[in-house]
Parts: sequence; structure tokens; C-alpha cells
Amino acid sequence: MLRNSQGPPHPDLYDAPATKQPAMVHPSLPKKLLEEFSADPRIISCASDVWNEQFARWRAQVLCRKLHAEAELIVDTTHDRSFLGTLRHAMPSIIPLYPTFRKGERKTWLHYAAHRTDVLLAHECVRLGIDVDCKDSQGATALTMVCRLLGITDMIPGCGQWEEARGMLEAQTHRITIIVEMLLSQRAKVDIYVDGRTPLYEICKISRKVFPVIEMLLQHGANPRPNGEDLALHFNEPADQMRYANLVAKYGTGSIARPPQPCPCWSGKLLSECHDLYDQAYPAYHLCLCNSRKVYGKCCARRNIWLVERWYAPDRYIMSTISIQSGSVQVPDKELAELFEKLMQYARTYFPKTSVWSGKAGLARVVHQERIEKILLDAKRIDPAFLVTCQRSDWDSHKSFCQSVPDPNAEPKIQMLPSQVEYKREVQKMLMESLRRIQQMGNFRDAFEGDMMEVAGVLYAMPGMEMEMKDWYNW
Repeated sequence: MLRNSQGPPHPDLYDAPATKQPAMVHPSLPKKLLEEFSADPRIISCASDVWNEQFARWRAQVLCRKLHAEAELIVDTTHDRSFLGTLRHAMPSIIPLYPTFRKGERKTWLHYAAHRTDVLLAHECVRLGIDVDCKDSQGATALTMVCRLLGITDMIPGCGQWEEARGMLEAQTHRITIIVEMLLSQRAKVDIYVDGRTPLYEICKISRKVFPVIEMLLQHGANPRPNGEDLALHFNEPADQMRYANLVAKYGTGSIARPPQPCPCWSGKLLSECHDLYDQAYPAYHLCLCNSRKVYGKCCARRNIWLVERWYAPDRYIMSTISIQSGSVQVPDKELAELFEKLMQYARTYFPKTSVWSGKAGLARVVHQERIEKILLDAKRIDPAFLVTCQRSDWDSHKSFCQSVPDPNAEPKIQMLPSQVEYKREVQKMLMESLRRIQQMGNFRDAFEGDMMEVAGVLYAMPGMEMEMKDWYNW
């Protein structure tokens, strides 16, 4: 059983101080989506596990790349308080049909969200990168599990006749419909066979037909005759038979393309108009990827470490990475400025998922750092006491912070110390020299395939890059 499954621990989650949140409880979902779902009583009747501390720990580990999103989830469901869990205790006969989450079953958090019809949890699982077609040890996907739920409750005698149970059943069906719609919109496979049955078969065989789900499955290409069986035989009412036949005639030929895919960031835009079109800024209210347990807007964003997200088509998920920002770097020479911008474009493709300072670039960075130290100290241009501070602090972010003085009556006092002036001057000199040498090479490939001294010399001059970043890429 998952403990502390409850509502948000703060009236405004996104404005709450990160240090006051238990176990990093910051859902990776847009505030608008949370508000929309929270306004639906049928959705919130199922207490979401996005507020649960066990899921929060998983979220933090996935975001900082210490755990794969599809890692196996082991949960004791003995005391499950979901609708189906409640009925299971009232009717032990359905226990064999009840899903378990034991070691070796390879179920994920998305399977658990489907099992509990947890709408918020299902959306966040997809947002954090669990493939909608991820299978457990029996070959079941989240779509398989959520469609089977209706069949399990349909087997309980008189379930829809009790007034309280009827309301719970209607709410569960509503949540199932939303989850099915979400999974299908993210291109979930519709004809997954488990024990010889497909999701469409599971829905059609029950006495209480859920036509919105049936239509969605057919619309997304479900085979209306799995294993050659005519599913119309499972419809007893003539009106239902006619309705199903019309849906099959409309969608069953396979000639209608699946609807466009919404972006799994849940912005409301299509994927082709959002993360698949260009890089998007990492949301400031999401947990920071450095494992600080703070939200990004109150953590590394203040240090000029810019995170972006992009759609990674091979694995079908939104990938987060550090953006190499070039706007605040001053290159006075026009030709070198153009070269610099082209170099940054090349660098963004060269460092898509790896550390900027890993491998040869990291070694070259150390050489540059030691050379600058020697030049400044030998010429007595810098105070040794300030050397380390100059290397690890970022003047541009410091200046920006000082300009935003919280006291409106105070006058911001912005100044560079002599050591900062000398250090920045030497870094700028290194930048220009590195660009000239890259210009002489004639192509970027040689610069990146060699010892990368020139590339490191350019990147070292960029805001935030001079700071130690090993924690970011211990993934």
C-alpha cells in the first residue's frame, strides 16, 4: 500500500517554498491541467498518488537520471482503498482477478495508475517518460489493464444496483475513459493480445457497454474482429448492435488516420507544434534536475544554467538537457561573431545527452583554467584569495540578482571587483584566441574530434559554464 496518498500539501503548490514540501512533492504537470482535473469530482474521488511520498521519491530519481522511468514497481495492494479494492474485500471471489505488483512482474507506475484509475498519476507517468506500450511480465500494457477493470467490476453481481456503488462505478468509468483517451492519443498500440484478448474485446464482452471507449479504440485502429471473432455477438440489445455496426463501418476499414498526437507535456498543443517543433524551456515549477530537491526556478535557473526539453522520437519521450546559451557572450569581431553562433549550433547537436565537460572537453577545461590561474597570479593581476570565487561564481547572474533588489527603497550597488575584472578580461581573451584558431581550421569537425582545446576555450567563456557541473551528469 502506498502511504500518504492525499491532496496537495500547500494551497498553491507552485508558490510554496520547496524546502517545506515533504519529499519533493512537486508534480511535473502544468498548473492549468491540475486545476482542471481537481475541479472534476469524479476524478478527485480517487485520491491521486502524485502527492504520495513514494512516488515523489521516484519522480526525483527519474528527473536526475538515477532511475529509469520504467523501473519495476513493487507495491503491497492488500489494503488498497480504490473502488475495486473495496469491492475485493466485500467479495473475495474476485481476488484471483485482482492485479498484483510483486517482484518479477515488471509492472511500472503507469500500470499502477491504470489499475487505480488515477488520472493525474497516469498523465505524469507519461510526462516523465514511461512508454505507453511498456509491458509487464504477462505482456499487459496500461491500456490492457485499464480496459480489463471494467470487465472485473462487471463480474460482480448487482454492483451497479447499490446506490453508493453505482456512483463509484460511474466515477471509475469516467476516469477509465479519460485514461484510455490519453493513452490512445499518445499512440498506444490498440491490438495488444493478452491471454488471446485485446482491449476492444475486453470492453465489448461486458454487459455494461462503454461506447465512448469502444469508439476511441476503433478510431485508433483496433481490429473489430480479433482472432476472427465477430464482437457484435456480445451485444444483446438491437440498438447496441446497430450502434456498434455503425462504428465499425466508420472506423473498421482502417482507412482513417489516427488523430494528431497531443504533446505529452500537456500544454494543450499538438506535439508537432510544441516539443517536436523546437526546444522548449524546462518549466520553472518542475523539480530541478540537479537533485537539490528545489524547483528549477529557485535553483539552477538562478545560476544561468538553462535547461531545455525536446522530443526524442526514437524512445518517444520528452528529454531534458542543458542548453548552450550564446546571447550574453560578447564577440566584437563580426566574422568571429558569426562563427561563434554557428559553432553554438553545432555544439547543441554534439552535446545532446552528454556532459559539456565530459571526456576531452573536461580535460581541456582544466588546462585552460590552470593557464589562466598562472597568468593572473604571476602578473599579480588577481588577489589569490578571490581566485577560486572568480572561477566558481558567475558575474552575469550576480549582476542580475543585484539589480532585482527586493527593497524598493534601496539603491542597487552593482560593481565588479578588480579581481573579477581581470579574470573576465583573461577569459574574454581566451575566447577570441580560441575562435581565431577554429576559424583557421576551416571546419567544426576538426575542432570537436581533436583535443577540443579550442572548443573548451569558447565554452569556458559562457555564463554558467565555468562552474563545476559534475553533479548534473552523474546520470
